[in-house]
Amino acid sequence: MLNNPLISIIIPVYNVGAYIERCLRSCINQTLYDIEIIIVDDCGSDDSIHIATQYALLDKRIRIVHNPCNLGLFAARITGERIAKGRYILPVDGDDYISLHTCKILYKTLYTITNAPIKALRLIKNVTGGGHKMNTPIISLIIPVYNVRPYISRCLESCINQSLKEIEIIIVDDCGSDGAMEIIKAYATLDSRIKIIHNPQNLGTFAARIKGAKEARGLYLSFIDADDYIDLYTCEKAYQRILQEAQCTSYSPQNIQSYAPYPLQDSLPDIVFFGMRFEPRTFRRVSPPVITKTLYEEEVLSEVFAHCATPPWHICAKLYKASHIVHVIDFIVAHMGENPRLTMAEDVLKSFWLCALAQKSIGIKDKLYIYCDSAASITRKTDIATRDKKIADISCVINELKKLNQIPILKANPAFIPAQTHAINILKSVRELEYRYDGLLANGGGGIRCLIPYLKACIRSLAFHRKWQTYVRILAALLTLGKIKL
Repeated sequence: MLNNPLISIIIPVYNVGAYIERCLRSCINQTLYDIEIIIVDDCGSDDSIHIATQYALLDKRIRIVHNPCNLGLFAARITGERIAKGRYILPVDGDDYISLHTCKILYKTLYTITNAPIKALRLIKNVTGGGHKMNTPIISLIIPVYNVRPYISRCLESCINQSLKEIEIIIVDDCGSDGAMEIIKAYATLDSRIKIIHNPQNLGTFAARIKGAKEARGLYLSFIDADDYIDLYTCEKAYQRILQEAQCTSYSPQNIQSYAPYPLQDSLPDIVFFGMRFEPRTFRRVSPPVITKTLYEEEVLSEVFAHCATPPWHICAKLYKASHIVHVIDFIVAHMGENPRLTMAEDVLKSFWLCALAQKSIGIKDKLYIYCDSAASITRKTDIATRDKKIADISCVINELKKLNQIPILKANPAFIPAQTHAINILKSVRELEYRYDGLLANGGGGIRCLIPYLKACIRSLAFHRKWQTYVRILAALLTLGKIKL
């Protein structure tokens, strides 16, 4: 029995023997564990209470209270409410049932509205398999954190509730000031798989990811931005694909470590691609293609960087073999130093290295990474200072890509020149598009005064790389005389 449950579920029971098991299973399996379930016996004549008693023997959160005689639904609920210990009460009829995430969603909504303390929130039952700390996680999820308080709970919930439990979650505290780390520390007290690393000062996402990778213990790593989240089956589906590639067909989520192909690490893929989708959906952002076919050596760099109109060069939405990441990080640090300060297009650089040095990649078609459009994102801002910062970062990445000519191990890849050229042209196109709001910034407002600078920027971008979205931008602006600028 919980001393301080968050929610009390009250179930009056009167001749519901055909339904009570379904109702009880939906309650005891709630993903919010800190609940109590109060069964009010309203003196029926079937076996409802006998069934409920059997469940109570298996789950101490179930309490049974007996009415002296049949009092009816209204009075039975009052009986349960009088002994309820939860902060909130949820009535459920014995012949109905609730979704497995009902309590979590309701409590999360209340937390969002009231900003109530999260310390008592236990998000999933037995999340670490009895509370023990794993010696060898299969996958390490690395999350840099900097001023993401509104989003961090969503991200963490998507990680700790993964169907594959043999994971670790590495939080890299990049010295934010909004209290996000307090929420994370509360989660960490409830889940021993969460490990927190504190940067001495703000280093930026690029360097924070490197620090997290160096501390990771998993066979594979995956990077997640704290304002995004992942599907609950991401790790399981990706790892299942790895096992399939390694011809380990006896896959069992309950005993997955037995099939972990650690002796076969050298033959395992360096990269596992999976899909990304945008939330909310918009034509401005097109999901990159998902590379599902098995690729070897130069095919990886060629497929990602030389052929795609929208290259899947995000660091996120992939698994990376840990040994491959460590190998590549050594080269990146030697070439760029440990703390390069980049905001825009930083993924391009690291992805180029990872693909150029990969020996093998595989993929699954499922779109498992959810990229969320945040109002605070730098990509949404159009002020002069932000524009100049974005242009400076893109220019820096272009220059770094050009410098890769000096690195023999990269130039030895047969796909290097076409991949480098295509990537640079795409970035030059993006850089030109950053100037499309110059008229708006100079004149304020919108309309015809801003149309000419907007069209010029779009046309200049097409000289480097042609995308259908740019043609849509031009058409929309012309048809509305500059009122719509995408």
